[in-house]
Amino acid sequence: MFNKEDHPDLYAGRKGVLKDFTKYMKPFTKVNPLLKQRPLKVEIQNVFERSMQDIDQSQDLKYIFKLDKSVGSMFDTANDIESFHRFNKKLVEDMVERFGVENAINFLINFHMPSIKNSGKIGSGVFQWDLKTKTVVKGPGSGRQGYNLYGTNEQLFEMLDLQQYGVTIEGKSNQFFLNGNKIKVTAPGQSTKGIQEVIDDNVDMPARKKHVKEVRKFLKFQMQWATDMVNDKSTSFTKKDFAMMMQGLSSNMNTALRAAALLKYSHIISSLNVTILYFLVAFLFSIICIGILLFLLSTTYTLLYNHLI
Repeated sequence: MFNKEDHPDLYAGRKGVLKDFTKYMKPFTKVNPLLKQRPLKVEIQNVFERSMQDIDQSQDLKYIFKLDKSVGSMFDTANDIESFHRFNKKLVEDMVERFGVENAINFLINFHMPSIKNSGKIGSGVFQWDLKTKTVVKGPGSGRQGYNLYGTNEQLFEMLDLQQYGVTIEGKSNQFFLNGNKIKVTAPGQSTKGIQEVIDDNVDMPARKKHVKEVRKFLKFQMQWATDMVNDKSTSFTKKDFAMMMQGLSSNMNTALRAAALLKYSHIISSLNVTILYFLVAFLFSIICIGILLFLLSTTYTLLYNHLI
C-alpha cells in the first residue's frame, strides 16, 4: 500500500493515513454496554435485536459516524432511501458539470454503478421503486440485505433521469448506450477471473494500472464531493447519506473502493486443498454460529432472570 513507486501520493501521506486508521479503529475497542451494566427492565426482543445488530457488517459505520441505527436498516427505511437517491442524483449532475457528459456517464456506469446497483433490489427488498411516481413503495422483501439503492439497470436509468444526457438502455439485459454508442465496460477482471490471470501469469499490468488510476481519480472526487455535500448546511444531506455511500462501496468486489486496489499477487491452492479449506471454513463458521447462539441465550436468560427477581 505504501510502496513509493506504485503509490507516491499514499507514501507521502502515510503518517496521516495511519493516524486516521488508528482513530477509526478506536470505536471497535468499545465493549457492549449490556455487559457493563445490569438494566432494570429490558424487553427480550430488544436484547436479541441489539445482539444481532452487533454482528451486522455495517456496525463499524454506525460507530464511526455516531448514527442512531445501523446502515443496513437505512436501506430498509423509505426516508433514508429517498434521501440517498437525491444524493446520487446530485452526484451525477455535478459530475456532468465538472467532467462533461461522456466522462461523467462512463464514471457512473463503470465505477459508481456497482456500489448502488448490484443485488437486484433495494436493501433487503422491503421497499421497491415505482417508476411511474418515482417513489418507493412496499416490496416483497427477501430476508437478505444487499446494501443497494437500485435493483435493475432500468431503475437506475429512470430514477437518475439519464435520458436527459443522451443515455438509452437497449436489449434484453438493458445495456447502456450514450448517443447511440454502447458504453464499454472498462474494468479488468476482479475476484476469480483476476486471480486466475495472476496464477496463469497473464496479467496485463499496464492496462490494470491505467484502470486503477482512473478509478482512484473518480474515488478521490467522490469522497471530497460527498464530504462537501454533507458539510454544506444549505443541502439536506447528512452523514447518513455518506454512511450509506460507504456501505455500498464495500458491498461487492466490483465497486470503485475495491477496484482501486492494484491486483498483483494471489495464492495458488490445489483442488485438494480447496476442498480441505472449504470444510475447514464451514466447520469454523458452524462453531462461530454456535458460540453466538450460546451468547445470545446466555444474555437473554441473565436479563430475564434479573427482571424476574
